[in-house]
Amino acid sequence: MLDKVNNSEKIKIIIAEYVPTLNKGELAILLGILRTFHILGLNAEIYVFSFFPSIDNKRFPREIKPINILSELKIPNPLLARKRVINLKIALSAAIQHMLFLIGYILLGNKMLKIWNRSLWQIYINTDIFIICHDQVSIVYGFGIPFHPIYISLLGRALKKPIMIYANGTSISRSIITKILATFVVNFVNLITVRDLESYLLLQRFLWDKNKLFFTYDPAVLAPSVSNKKIEEIIITEGIPKNKYPLLVGVDLSFEILSKAYAEKMSLKDSFRRAVVEIAGALDNLVEEFNAYIVFIPHCIEPYHLRDDRLVAKAIYYAMKRKDRAKVITREYSAEELKGLMSCFDLIITSRVHAALGALSTCVPVCVIAHPSDRRAYGLLSVLNQDIWIFDVRNISSEKLFNHIKKLIQSSGEIKNVLNMLVPHARRRALINGILLKKLLKEYYEKW
Repeated sequence: MLDKVNNSEKIKIIIAEYVPTLNKGELAILLGILRTFHILGLNAEIYVFSFFPSIDNKRFPREIKPINILSELKIPNPLLARKRVINLKIALSAAIQHMLFLIGYILLGNKMLKIWNRSLWQIYINTDIFIICHDQVSIVYGFGIPFHPIYISLLGRALKKPIMIYANGTSISRSIITKILATFVVNFVNLITVRDLESYLLLQRFLWDKNKLFFTYDPAVLAPSVSNKKIEEIIITEGIPKNKYPLLVGVDLSFEILSKAYAEKMSLKDSFRRAVVEIAGALDNLVEEFNAYIVFIPHCIEPYHLRDDRLVAKAIYYAMKRKDRAKVITREYSAEELKGLMSCFDLIITSRVHAALGALSTCVPVCVIAHPSDRRAYGLLSVLNQDIWIFDVRNISSEKLFNHIKKLIQSSGEIKNVLNMLVPHARRRALINGILLKKLLKEYYEKW
């Protein structure tokens, strides 16, 4: 194992959760993790769960090996399940299978594979480290397959593998049962890194050994960008008038956030429709007052739960009066391409936190439209001193939004100076996630 840490052999890592490749913000996190390992000289092979292997196989870089978790566990796709009872059956089936394998392995060791041989079990046995709860994946409930962090932690311990919670941003409900389960998970793993101060302070309350908890930053800030040549090709392909207008504005908004704008007064769909009209009015005002050109840039095109940003973009576009000054990008671009493209804009308006982080990491000012319940935005942007530019979506009006963006534009020079100072610091903090993982691997396997 020490040879692997010293770069001569591949380190096998499993991120035991789903990473949707059609959500380019999620993919940017994974690319940031991969970039971390490259910088640190770790020769890593990373396995991740996949709910859509036909989609994910062609979008992951070669170092990422997707596991068809639906086929391995013989379960339906939880993201397409319409009834809670189906998700309950998925949770029970996955948990029972893992616990049966866990018991069998404790009793029989590797001989268990002769009785019940699956690729998933072989990957678990051969991996060098388990990563769970990256991004905002719940420490108790997980994502997609409910409660998987609990039995994955148990399994990792039984297999005598180190377990790491990697750059998590979390919240824990007030339920006593949830708190008990959270206490179990965080004290069972070997190392925890969190990406925001609020999560750091929260998890301290549940940890017996606080020395294994570290406040780092989101690895997406390390995600690479494409070359300038490739950026120019995209601009030409999309017909974006880069130097024709004094203000080039990128927009990426989600149904999830806009539907919360007036949620206390009306249905989610009616709330969304009204928010669309208000945002369209604000964008029209940008065109009129700043001679702006608007480009809608989709960061998420997941085909379920109204998560395709192109649908939102078209709704806002059709509500605008100045359609002559707006364009909707409908092609799919990689996370690296989107980051490169955003670097050419004067301003980004988004409700997607990792789209914001991608733009900010290239020193482009960003207005994030968020609901106060979404603590990610406040936690991540505060590290870059940009939380002041978060706009509360509740009761949004075109006038209030326009005035907020106007102040941001007027402060853009100062914002860029701040970002030039703080982004390198954020990247160094994000790199600490990998430094600590490498240290854990070395120290853990020295004991064995």
